[in-house]
Amino acid sequence: MPMTSGCISIYKLRDELKNVGIIRTKLSNYSYSRTEERRRLNSAIRLNDTLGNLGTGTSVLSGIVYDEHLKTSGRVVKTNDNPDEPPEFTITTEPYVDVRIGLFWILNNGLLISNRLENRAFISRLIGRALSADVKPCQINIGKLSEDYRNNWIGTIVGRDGNWQGGQVHGNDLRHDNCIGGEFVRCPKNLVGGITEYFGNGPTKFRASQEGSILVMQSWANTKDPFIGFIDQEMSQYIVRPNFD
Repeated sequence: MPMTSGCISIYKLRDELKNVGIIRTKLSNYSYSRTEERRRLNSAIRLNDTLGNLGTGTSVLSGIVYDEHLKTSGRVVKTNDNPDEPPEFTITTEPYVDVRIGLFWILNNGLLISNRLENRAFISRLIGRALSADVKPCQINIGKLSEDYRNNWIGTIVGRDGNWQGGQVHGNDLRHDNCIGGEFVRCPKNLVGGITEYFGNGPTKFRASQEGSILVMQSWANTKDPFIGFIDQEMSQYIVRPNFD
């Protein structure tokens, strides 16, 4: 099934960063080097040429972050060669440099969207350095979201009192199910799915997690602007914005 996902961060927006041209200048071909365990590690940003426009003065830049980081490999090494004795072995480890790659979309209103949750930290760290701005992960108010989008097709219940303490449920219109509907409404959740008409081509399923991820059951071949617009225009009211003080 086609789908598009993203994970939201917020950067501290100062006046100059409301100008998308300044953001482009700061991010274009930006690179940074650091040393970890006596190894030089490089990170770089490459911007796409296209500029998205969401209306009302909101623009979107997109690009890729390449980030070198350390991983560890292990080996089993025989420590004695005496055929008259039982073999002995030890495990040795050695760090090596690997590259992780993440896609991002940045808006001139403080939103930064990474393509995957596991990429959010290193993308945010490098974008923050390039912009000289704090970047923080954000959460989504799942309780409010599930009340506003009431045709819920998926939900993850957490912290329930009783023998059944949590779990994920799937279906259609879960809150009106004869078996679990009342518990679905009552219990806290950290993930919920709803249905939106935002994209103009009929009902579209989406889901959101408390940790800031959005997934839409639709994909676009040439641009992600509809997906970014959905986050900016329909999901932004549910974002729990971090404190930069």
